Amino acid sequence: MTRYLSAGLVLVFLLVAGAWLHTDRPTAALNKYQQAIDRVVENYVDEPDLNVLLRGSLTGLAKGLGDSTLTLVGSPLDTITIRSVKSKKELNDAFSQAWKWANEINPGVDPDSVIERTIRGMLQNLDPHSVYINARASARVMEDFQGHFSGIGLSYEIVRDTAVVLHVIPGGPAFKAGVFPGDRLIGLDSTTIVKTTTDRIRELIRGPEHSTLRLVRLPFGALRADTLNIQRSTIPTKSVEAHFMLDDQTGYLRMNRFAATTHTEFIEATTALQAQGMQRMVLDLRNNGGGYLQQALMIVDEFVDGRQRVLSTKSRHRQFNNTYNSSRDGRLHDMPIMILVNQSSASASEIVAGALQDYDRALVVGRRTFGKGLVQQQFVLNDRSIIRVTTSRYYTPSGRLIQKPYINGREAYASEIRTRNADASSDIRNYVQQIPDSLIFRTTSGRPVYGGGGIIPDHILVDTLSTPLLDTVRRERLHYPFLFGLLRNMGEDQIRMRTMSEMSTPRPELILNDDDLLRFKAMLASRFVGNRSKREVSEEGEQQLLMTQQEFDQNFPFVQDYLYAEIARMLWGTSGYWRAASMGYDQMIVRSKGLWSEYSQIVQE
Repeated sequence: MTRYLSAGLVLVFLLVAGAWLHTDRPTAALNKYQQAIDRVVENYVDEPDLNVLLRGSLTGLAKGLGDSTLTLVGSPLDTITIRSVKSKKELNDAFSQAWKWANEINPGVDPDSVIERTIRGMLQNLDPHSVYINARASARVMEDFQGHFSGIGLSYEIVRDTAVVLHVIPGGPAFKAGVFPGDRLIGLDSTTIVKTTTDRIRELIRGPEHSTLRLVRLPFGALRADTLNIQRSTIPTKSVEAHFMLDDQTGYLRMNRFAATTHTEFIEATTALQAQGMQRMVLDLRNNGGGYLQQALMIVDEFVDGRQRVLSTKSRHRQFNNTYNSSRDGRLHDMPIMILVNQSSASASEIVAGALQDYDRALVVGRRTFGKGLVQQQFVLNDRSIIRVTTSRYYTPSGRLIQKPYINGREAYASEIRTRNADASSDIRNYVQQIPDSLIFRTTSGRPVYGGGGIIPDHILVDTLSTPLLDTVRRERLHYPFLFGLLRNMGEDQIRMRTMSEMSTPRPELILNDDDLLRFKAMLASRFVGNRSKREVSEEGEQQLLMTQQEFDQNFPFVQDYLYAEIARMLWGTSGYWRAASMGYDQMIVRSKGLWSEYSQIVQE
């Protein structure tokens, strides 16, 4: 990290201006707004239109008041007749007048809530990645990327309005207290959490280290709830959530984000894999939405030779115009690498994939990535809320800007990946046909690569496995009662013993044997094998899935692979899940094993 910081890379500034200078809440809120305006005007990548910022602010203020009976025509909130502003001072003066008027006509309004709506309105017409994050959410975001938190060590999913435990970290506080997969969480401290959001449950579970959480749970299959007092402790959050050998020479490493500890975790994981004989690597960046830019640059640096351009950033501000070069031959600079991506691989993930693709260092496999080529600075406001302001655009070594258009607004921008052609090949073909020559670039060997809308993979491969039976099992969570019951019937001591002793080599078939599979298969067959002419309807009024015995038998192997992956998740967490998924359920990993000849062709070119 030092070599990047010395090059001027400090991409997450924490500018804390101190405590409130005023006890008057409306005045304090106004100061917060003016601080946010200052950060945008002084740092935004392009020259912002002050009048657009003002109109957005007034619109947000009007919405924040929540009074549809107000007459805004001719008032300081009238965005039609308001005079044009030519300086930041004039903007602040105009908004201060509107703020004063709003507080006079509606003195009971919550100024903090209204100013949040105002700041969001001010940012609305900038790019989709310039955003406001309130103090509570900002603390959660910072916690996610620092590499650890204080909690009890379990994961859960909301099933029919109740949080159900899926995995308990071996040796963690919940593990020691006797929490088990399948337990339903009923209450946390004095709060009942039935019909509660995931975020709220998370807030209640986490707390100061060494503090005690009173957890009310209903064990799977039990009729009565019990109460456990669990002392919170530090729980690591791994960004490298899985690494193992796919075969005698191929290492697999899955990275879910770029956090403060990602590079350190990467070095530890690759060192372990090399000790096991890794000669080539599959780096899985699917659904990795990015994170700290310097961490992405450090990962790229491990795969390239010294003094190669890794990234450049451009802005109207000189301090944000930078070129970042690798400083040495990376530890893995001559190791063959394959990178798995999909439409949810974004930002820092695209920096890694784009740089290694430009240098013909990696075979990029999957679907077209999200398309985020903007860099944000993070500014902390007086009340610990945050605004992220886009300060520059980044370009891959070949000169590509991979940012997709956002002219149609934020909602259309966010939903664009859902409107792409379901067929990955058709999506890319249609996209490439519309690309102008100015967005066509060349790799080191002369292969064409494209800007303007994400990273186009070298080999198209769809990462989702979908069959009617498997989709129904997942959607209706039919496997949960079966797997939870299976674990309970085996006994906690035996399961925990196996969990602890086999963490390095999860083998779900030790838990899920042939008799178990036949029992689950018979249960599904009794439900889904039948005569389509009957048009059976569920209690909810939906037509149920029906198939012939032959169709069912063809579909069940995919369900079986899924069961292996899910029981491995319950026992060994995400690491176990991906190891088991690589054996069959995750077809993208399975099929990637046959693509190394394509990597060889890229290198030879």
